[in-house]
Amino acid sequence: MVNLPADSEADADFEVLDKDGKAVQVDKVFNSGVHPTVQITTKSGFSLRGSENHPVLCLEAPMGVPMFQWRQLDEVKPGTVVCLARNAWTQVVPTSCEYNLGILAGAWVSGGFASENRAGFNNTDEHFFGEVLHAYDQVVGGSRYVSERATRRDRERIRELDIQDCSGAMDAFRASPLAEFIGHQAEDKVVPEFVWNAGPGVKRAFLMAAFEGDGGCRVAVDGFTVQYSSYSPQLAAQLQEMLAEFGVIATHRQYPRPNGSIEHRLVVSGLRNVRAFAERVGFLKSKQAKVRQLLQQSVVRPHRLSSDKVPFVADYVRGALDFDRRGSDRKWLTQHNFDQIERWETERLRIIDRIKDTEILATILPIMDSGYRFEEVVDATAAEPAEVYSVRVTTEDHSFLAGGFVNHNTEARMSNEAMLLVGELGEDTVDFRPNYDGSLEEPSVLPAAYPNLLVNGTSGIAVGMATNMIPHNLGEVIGAARWLINHPNATLDKLMEYVPGPDLPTGGSLLGLDEVRKAYETGRGVVRMRANVETGPLEGSRGRQAITVTELPYGVGPEKVIEKITDEVNKSKRLTGIADVKDLTDRENGTRLVIECKVGVNPQALLADLYRLTPLEQSFGINNLVLVDGQPRTLGLKALLEVFLKHRYEVVTRRTRYRRRKREERLHLVDGLLVALLNIDKVIRLIRESENAAAAKDGLMTKFKLSEIQATYILDTPLRRLTKYDRLELENEQDKLRAEIAELTTILEDETVLKKLVSTELAKIAKDFPTERRTRLIDGDLKEVLAASKPSGPLEVADDPCQVILSATGLVARTAAESEEASEVRRRNGRVKHDAVSAVVHTTARGQVLLVTSRGRAFKTDVLPLPVLPEQAGTVSLRGGMAAKELVPLERGERVVGIAPLGEQAGNSPGLAIGTRGGVVKVCAPDWPVRSDEFEVISLKAGDEVVGATWLTDGNETLAFISSDSSLLRFAASLIRPQGAKSGGMAGVKLSANATAVFFGAIRTDDEEHGEPMVVTATGQSVKVTPFSEYPAKGRATGGVRTHRFLKGETEVQVAWVGPRPAGASRTGDPVELPEIDLRRDGSGHAHPGPEVVGHLIERG
Repeated sequence: MVNLPADSEADADFEVLDKDGKAVQVDKVFNSGVHPTVQITTKSGFSLRGSENHPVLCLEAPMGVPMFQWRQLDEVKPGTVVCLARNAWTQVVPTSCEYNLGILAGAWVSGGFASENRAGFNNTDEHFFGEVLHAYDQVVGGSRYVSERATRRDRERIRELDIQDCSGAMDAFRASPLAEFIGHQAEDKVVPEFVWNAGPGVKRAFLMAAFEGDGGCRVAVDGFTVQYSSYSPQLAAQLQEMLAEFGVIATHRQYPRPNGSIEHRLVVSGLRNVRAFAERVGFLKSKQAKVRQLLQQSVVRPHRLSSDKVPFVADYVRGALDFDRRGSDRKWLTQHNFDQIERWETERLRIIDRIKDTEILATILPIMDSGYRFEEVVDATAAEPAEVYSVRVTTEDHSFLAGGFVNHNTEARMSNEAMLLVGELGEDTVDFRPNYDGSLEEPSVLPAAYPNLLVNGTSGIAVGMATNMIPHNLGEVIGAARWLINHPNATLDKLMEYVPGPDLPTGGSLLGLDEVRKAYETGRGVVRMRANVETGPLEGSRGRQAITVTELPYGVGPEKVIEKITDEVNKSKRLTGIADVKDLTDRENGTRLVIECKVGVNPQALLADLYRLTPLEQSFGINNLVLVDGQPRTLGLKALLEVFLKHRYEVVTRRTRYRRRKREERLHLVDGLLVALLNIDKVIRLIRESENAAAAKDGLMTKFKLSEIQATYILDTPLRRLTKYDRLELENEQDKLRAEIAELTTILEDETVLKKLVSTELAKIAKDFPTERRTRLIDGDLKEVLAASKPSGPLEVADDPCQVILSATGLVARTAAESEEASEVRRRNGRVKHDAVSAVVHTTARGQVLLVTSRGRAFKTDVLPLPVLPEQAGTVSLRGGMAAKELVPLERGERVVGIAPLGEQAGNSPGLAIGTRGGVVKVCAPDWPVRSDEFEVISLKAGDEVVGATWLTDGNETLAFISSDSSLLRFAASLIRPQGAKSGGMAGVKLSANATAVFFGAIRTDDEEHGEPMVVTATGQSVKVTPFSEYPAKGRATGGVRTHRFLKGETEVQVAWVGPRPAGASRTGDPVELPEIDLRRDGSGHAHPGPEVVGHLIERG
């Protein structure tokens, strides 16, 4: 079974045990694929894991009457009573071969070991050791070593069987069934597979040896138990299950040990249970003699409470029996615990004789004689989804035993929504007719409680006719139907306020509601369905574009789309620009079809081709052809609702007549019983004096004016029902029946009440089954909608010049180059959100850039997948940018601090200027690795990180550091010799104790176009903006000059920046105004909460 692929089946030919312990045939095995699972655990530690809809046998007492019920695992809760099978094998005598194989396996589980080069077994019991040695010679053979030595306490001698590889003995061991034990430690031992696959003879011998090795009797003041100890939880659970096959129930307990390990102990308690162990399993010799001796010495005390009993039975019997006098059978049954299994087995006939009542016995005998152990569930929890396997049993009840539980083939049940279509069939709501061969009767039409044809849709073909109806939303259709009930002359436009259009189970979009209205008006029309998609960077591809299909048109599956795309790419070659297609659809995430774009392909233009050439866009031809009173008619929305309501009125009317008739029949019987109760003495005397039942019936009819039905019912009623208490109950029932009959009569006689009832029932259905709309409706004329939604632009993106921008808040985007005139207009129009820029590089749309991070790593990134920034009133907004962490795999705390161009755009630059928090400076030569997309650009010391990385255009820039203690150092970039990527740089600035660099950058002082550079410093309490020219240049690796005098309470510069047209912003991108320029080089700042990040106005010119 385990080798079956998912969602497949295979023929089988083996036996399992059914619920009665009989061997039955299995003819099919199934792998149902991965499903959510539930694990239940009982009080004794029995555990079962299966799919949510897997049925197990339970004992329940609805209305106080005990009965067996199949319950799905998702219905089992703590407190549910489940049935554990223990009625399988009773007396099994192993053959010689079975005995040897089982003894050997049990001995190795309890006291053996096996590695690749050596195996062995030891025990102090001479008889047990001799049995194992004999079995080894018979099953394995080959050379082995036997030795004997004294134990530490010198009270017993330990005997050892040793098999070593040096003599070749391990070859025979590896070729034997014992090879399964190789590599298993004490904590992971399990029952060998060959034991599970063997018959009961091998299993009994295996259990005997296992308990002989690691088990025994434990005597206490209140009795004795048989116990088994292991450090393997799997072995303990499997032994518990195997014992249950022999009718022995063991409790699985856990005991933590001081060394951190957990001892798993199986405890067989209770005289009946221990006796079953001794007779059906047992030990080998001395331990078996001890358990028999203890059993003989034990006194059976049936009056003692025992946990091995049948729930609900005693309460049911005592409550159902008549009240009678002292010393009666009922009193004996009240005072004795006859529901205990041991007492039932020893005094069954006596208890039955005490009960006597045939109805009660018919209820409890199948339960009491089942032989099951009834246990409460203590835990029922959802487990991880897993592959689910099942079998088909060739019996009428399809039951089988597994894990100690009584299981059932998984069944298909109708959903609650489906039950609304057939739930009223038993109330004479529709006519029945013979089926196709006359062997059965079938309903001519279903008594549907909601407009099924409209909600679920349908399609079919007959001779000269065809129908094709599209699904709708349940709540919307019911809303329209209820409106029509109260407004029979409602217009189509009004009904479409409730039902604006079809609602497809697969979601998607419907284009052009004009066609929908036409279909609702005439019953015919064509609607266009389109898949819903998302476009964006492909996950894990550093920005490569993909089209992700999340919802498909109705009737279209992912396989169909993939097949069509493959044909269009490989055969007709009308689809280009697709790199790959992956179907990632699953139960948890739903539809997910990922179409990867080739580099340089416009995903919106590709999507237009996909809509045109594949089933991602498809038409649905509506043809509402239905049979009305046996005649074919094509109906619009209003007519369909009118036909349904007419049918529903008829169904409810017939149902009401049926219910009134049943209540009238019951009232007739209750009236007769009350007549008998009012004349109880006369009735009893008449019955007693009658010669036979017929005479008694005639006498009742004549004397008390009763009908034949009433008289027969009185004669069939037990006398215990004719008490004063039952009279009160009958009078209450009589009043209730008369009120219900009056209410039902009102429904039949008043059409307004009937319509109100139908409307109320529809409203309840809509409330009980709320359904959100799944399909998006796009209004308008279909041609206009298609034209408006067609993506524009060429499929292949041209390699035009553009700029890549890194915002101060960590967003990356690209934008096309613009003219100086447009740039000047944008500058005059001011700033917009997210316009504080950290870095800008010139490149092309199909080129690459280098993203540099604070950990000194660099990533090659394609420009094309970057989002293009939208233009707003002549300015550019960075709100459409992409977070850098979506482009490159950043570690925790790592961020992108700079950008560098690649290829021809790099020009004759000396390289990338890098500054670290520890004051190190480096110009990294642009000799980047060719075959690696990720590499280091600086070797950082422990605890250091990059605070700035700026691309040098020609080497004439000025480099600047600003430290946390408010020092600024500027020096020429030409002073720094370019180095390779692996080097660690050189000293850039001399920092004072506890100070760190908070800013590093390269600034041009000869660029009149961009304006004079400014220095911005912020402490959290004050902000200062000073011209960069106010600070003198100094040498590399020297201390800087003060740029911000601290006020009281200020201790460090938190944010700093140097560059033209400074712009402050919050970390969310909101603009923060900066103070006026302060010409004092070392003056204090202006009181201001200040920005959290600083950059400059976007400059693309």
